[in-house]
Amino acid sequence: MIDKSSSLFPYQRKGVQYLTQGKHRLLLWEMGTGKTPVSITALRDLKVSRVCVICPAIARTNWQRELTLWGYEGQSIVESYDMLRRESLRKEISEFKPEVLILDEGHYLKNPTAKRTKNVYSPEGIARHAGRVWVLSGTLAPNNPSELYPHLASLFHQYLTPSQKKFRGFQQYFCKLRTFTSAYGKSFDKVVGTRNSFELRRILDETASRKTLRDVELELPQLRFSNIYCEQNAELQDYLRSDEGHLAQQELHQVLRQTMAKDAMTSVGKLANLRRMLAEAKTYYAIDWITDFLNSGRKLIVFGHHRMPLARIADAIPNSRLILGGTTEKDRVKAIDDFQTDPNVRLIAAQLTAASTAVTLTAASDVLFLEQSWTPAVNAQAAKRAHRIGQTRPVHVRTLVIANSIDEAVAETLARKTEMLSELKLA
Repeated sequence: MIDKSSSLFPYQRKGVQYLTQGKHRLLLWEMGTGKTPVSITALRDLKVSRVCVICPAIARTNWQRELTLWGYEGQSIVESYDMLRRESLRKEISEFKPEVLILDEGHYLKNPTAKRTKNVYSPEGIARHAGRVWVLSGTLAPNNPSELYPHLASLFHQYLTPSQKKFRGFQQYFCKLRTFTSAYGKSFDKVVGTRNSFELRRILDETASRKTLRDVELELPQLRFSNIYCEQNAELQDYLRSDEGHLAQQELHQVLRQTMAKDAMTSVGKLANLRRMLAEAKTYYAIDWITDFLNSGRKLIVFGHHRMPLARIADAIPNSRLILGGTTEKDRVKAIDDFQTDPNVRLIAAQLTAASTAVTLTAASDVLFLEQSWTPAVNAQAAKRAHRIGQTRPVHVRTLVIANSIDEAVAETLARKTEMLSELKLA
């Protein structure tokens, strides 16, 4: 069994205790604080043999991978909120009778009338078949307090008055409402503010654990590395099964057995085509992950090697900036200045060859590698665009990895060397 619990930070160990010491739990921790390892460690401490994780589709592979990496050995069902529309899946979960049901990114259930919410919390929903329900989210009510209602009414109804147990009563008590009339003459209420916030905070103090990165930054290392795992798409699978893909993987395994050399990064032929296919296979997953990340309000730096994936990301994210090898010095400087000074510019995507040195990007404390350089020192230098003088927060460097593929082997090799160089201050 893998035992990574010793690598948890003190605040994370307290989070494990919080989860294990009650039936239903709200783990309202900001992205990057470590909700997933805390939850899996709690599963292990409780000796849970059956867990069901419901999460956004883009997080499914990552959860499957993290359960293995953190040593969970019980049975698991990991599915997306969208897949709950299948009656056969809901029946499977009901018969599975999970000891713990984990609802990751619980704000997906903010609308009490939505089908996905009913699939979880209605009298026929999957939550009633679970021994414990843990809701994980950094933004459980992204728009207004009424979005807390599905969770509080279903899991913590004892804290609500009889009138608050109905959605209309909850909304009227905790939200300021204003009536508007549509162009078709129909009246509707819109939330325009909050009411009785002190009482709602009291309920959350009783029912939830809340953490922001600012709360825990003194416990975090100044520079940390982690992976995000995604699935292979059909196009990549077909390529890897082809004769060319098979030969390219053999060649790459040979490179891994030797060393990640600088000339391998610029190689042509089969190996170069494999690298391009791996990068393109991650692009659309990256866009979904980045979109979700930016909801946190933080800025993000994305590094890659190939131009097309970075351009697609920049095109998909409004008001982002892009730096490629052919970007003029004037445009490069402007992109960096915009990212550093304009609060509305929250993403910069850059080729490693164009922005891994002589650049300051301390407006962000989060870095995402869509793909890494095969020279670890280049990756360490790129990470230090955020981790340098002027940075006041711990920096979190993530690498997007295609699980169960050659991409994972490459990422593991590079991560070890990049982290080592950073710790030794050799890059």
